[in-house]
Amino acid sequence: MIRKYPEQRKYFYMDEAWSMLADSMGEFLEGMFRTIRKNNGSMCIITQELTN
Repeated sequence: MIRKYPEQRKYFYMDEAWSMLADSMGEFLEGMFRTIRKNNGSMCIITQELTN
């Protein structure tokens, strides 16, 4: 869907995605960030607490 309309600005918000960064999902999120940026998009991770 992100690549379908490359001329339109897109915003992607993920809630509490920091917890996925420690797992193997970190590589997936990195790829997602790159794909969104290359297709005129912006990605933001929302969190309430950073302590583990």
